[in-house]
Amino acid sequence: MPDIARKSCDPDFDDAWRLFTAMHDAPSSSTAQDLVEWLAKCPRHVQAFDDVLTLWALAGGGLIRRVNAAVLHAPCNVQ
Repeated sequence: MPDIARKSCDPDFDDAWRLFTAMHDAPSSSTAQDLVEWLAKCPRHVQAFDDVLTLWALAGGGLIRRVNAAVLHAPCNVQ
């Protein structure tokens, strides 16, 4: 059976993904500080984190549409 838990070819993306999921799953000031420090180390880290956020947004948008298509047609009440 193939190993589906393999790492990507980009260690910066892997680190960004690890930091993002840590912040998403269990946000804390310590994890936020780790993320801020990691982002400050290198411009490639900022790009990798942006790639992770883009992937998350695109995947999440697809999941929301599949789960509840009625949300797309519901009226929006702005107050």
